[in-house]
Amino acid sequence: MARSSSRRPASERTERLRSARKVQRTRLGTAVGVVSILAGVVGAFLTLWSLGAVMAEFGVIALPPLLLTQIAAGCAVIGGIGLLLPKTWGWWVTLTGAVLGLADLFRLYRGLFGSIDPSHPRAGEVTAKLLGIVGVPALLFIAVLALLMQHSVRVSYRITSER
Repeated sequence: MARSSSRRPASERTERLRSARKVQRTRLGTAVGVVSILAGVVGAFLTLWSLGAVMAEFGVIALPPLLLTQIAAGCAVIGGIGLLLPKTWGWWVTLTGAVLGLADLFRLYRGLFGSIDPSHPRAGEVTAKLLGIVGVPALLFIAVLALLMQHSVRVSYRITSER
């Protein structure tokens, strides 16, 4: 039985399917990956540093569990690398890292601000410094979420269709 001239060889069809599934690298996707890596590293570093500073200043001894901080930072960094490669899983891992990062910041700093004694002579200064410290990673995680939700990013990482 002879092949029909309208049929393409299996290798050509396979190659077309592979190229249709491949995630295309975009500048916006690269930017989200870089911001995600930055958010993970900066978020973990500033969290640990600020907790140590408050413990030293106010004598708070209880160190909250930091496993969620490490998981969020790890997801943000690994997801950012996945976005840079570019891989669809990178979008999902980055989304997980940004959501966990914001939840962790809220969890940690809600209790930390509550532990500051308002009658302490440096309470205002420490509170202002902490607001700055929590603001940087929070803004980075919010920026990552906002960029991930852009339609063009979701389309390029094959999260949604082009419509």
